[in-house]
Amino acid sequence: MISPLLMAVLAPLAHAECDDIAVLVERAEQAIVETRHDAAGATLEQAEKALACGPIPAPGLLGRMWLAEGTRAYMQGDEKVARLAFAAAARVAPDVWVDSYGPMVKKVYDSAAQHDSGAGSVRIHPDPDGWSTALDGHQVDFPIEVAAGLHLLQVGRGADQTDYAEIFYLPRDDTYFVLTGLEDTPIVSLDGVAPTVSMGEVDPENTSETTPEEEPTVEPAPEEPDATAQTEPQPLDAQPLPDPTPGGDGDFSSPVFLVLGGAAALAAGGTAALALAQDPQMDTVPTQEGLDRIYARQRAFGYTSYGMMGVAATGIGLHFALTF
Repeated sequence: MISPLLMAVLAPLAHAECDDIAVLVERAEQAIVETRHDAAGATLEQAEKALACGPIPAPGLLGRMWLAEGTRAYMQGDEKVARLAFAAAARVAPDVWVDSYGPMVKKVYDSAAQHDSGAGSVRIHPDPDGWSTALDGHQVDFPIEVAAGLHLLQVGRGADQTDYAEIFYLPRDDTYFVLTGLEDTPIVSLDGVAPTVSMGEVDPENTSETTPEEEPTVEPAPEEPDATAQTEPQPLDAQPLPDPTPGGDGDFSSPVFLVLGGAAALAAGGTAALALAQDPQMDTVPTQEGLDRIYARQRAFGYTSYGMMGVAATGIGLHFALTF
């Protein structure tokens, strides 16, 4: 039987009803003690799905969840998965343990906790600026260097709302790219913006030249046709392309740079899709070597996608620079 942990590793967690993760972890612990392995597995899978819509769990609760997964895997004879889960539990909550699991399980847990797994880095695409990002129950900024092994990433509008969650395995001396698909940053209300100083108020740092009797007359600034476009950036595909102008300097730009940029953008999208396509293959790979090979392939696609995006931006930028 496939472990729920292996089903969740390297794949985004699906949105689900926001169940109480603490209640689900307690049910899983009780089922494990009563050797009801199937019930424990189903409950743990439900808890992992709830990570994608509920609040960020406390590190202690996350440690208990991974302790339960490791114990269940060990009792079913899967010591490899057990050690991965135990190492993650010991890293996020080293003081948490369930005595009911017994001394034999504790021995395997202690061995996994003392193992030096090395380190790697985690990056998020697109830029998570404006989102709340957490790793293993802690608010952090990305990119970040962390210990190799299992990790939980959550992205949302705050500590109480998660819009994206993923449990993934980070190999030693490697970089894991998280493709969230959250293209739009959260909407920020303008109600909290501090009001600007009106013309009738006095600037405390500038008390000269202006008196209450001498209120300056301010001419309105001339409107510029593209003022909105300059202050509110739009995606490239939403920006209108200029009409080609025959004759003059416009002929020098030609459509070559625009075509090059468009082709590079398509290539960037294709390689990003190939990187994402590696995730489902992880569920069927039984060995660590196989996981590392597919990770290396995913990393290559990721780097290629970033490079193509740079070429696309350069080509389109040159086209506009030579046109205007």
